Amino acid sequence: MFFKIGMSPAYTISPHRSVLGLGNYDVNVVMAALNRRGFEVVWWDKRSMSLEETLPEILHTSKRNNGLKRGLREVVKFADKRMAQVVVLSNDCDEPQYTKLIEALCATHNIPLVRVESSKKLGEWVGQCKLDREGKARKVVACSSCCIIDFGDAEQLTKFNEIIKPIERLNLSQIFGFILNVNNWMSLGPLTLPVRRKHWIACKSINGVYVNLDSKLKLPEIIGSDAKSFYQFLRVQLSSKESQLLLITTFDVADNKLWLFPNE
Repeated sequence: MFFKIGMSPAYTISPHRSVLGLGNYDVNVVMAALNRRGFEVVWWDKRSMSLEETLPEILHTSKRNNGLKRGLREVVKFADKRMAQVVVLSNDCDEPQYTKLIEALCATHNIPLVRVESSKKLGEWVGQCKLDREGKARKVVACSSCCIIDFGDAEQLTKFNEIIKPIERLNLSQIFGFILNVNNWMSLGPLTLPVRRKHWIACKSINGVYVNLDSKLKLPEIIGSDAKSFYQFLRVQLSSKESQLLLITTFDVADNKLWLFPNE
């Protein structure tokens, strides 16, 4: 009732909630609720170098040195063997079971996971196309996923490390909790549908253990007791372009940016 009266007194139906009545409130409601309890919400800006400027060259160099594996089954095989140094997965992959498996393998084996928007674009980047006289890609064959087992040279590894803003700059000890906004596969009972929608996930350190409090889980899920495990969890969740991370801190921590380690 507070959210309807306090935030939108002129509306009978709250504009901050899903019109389908699914309980999906927007970020204004999240921020208002936390502010009333003495917490500030800080948006983590994950932007860094453009994937489209850097990733194609990295993949091309890897392929030239026989270090690139393409296709969902190949990626699963090399990720499971811990031979994959990086996994790239397209957001429009229409095989949700493979997507979940790849995400789980990357999280388990601490393999960086990079998301791209289109399997057609990824197919072009990994060379599954023909080039016309002007060098433009034609007859592109889609590629849902690929992995790098050898970068080919140290320069490409350095470039890759610059693609994603280091999540390790987060000072976990100064952050009360974490809220992720991610795209999740919709489900109908035991059936997973090839449709994604936005979903809020809360995470928190409880008695020294990082816990995933996702409401879709039957029970809270233990992520790990060390910072490395939680950083990797966040890295996987934020690998999609649409995913966002909100940090929950006290007002003092937010005002003085104590949630962020300074650049070395």
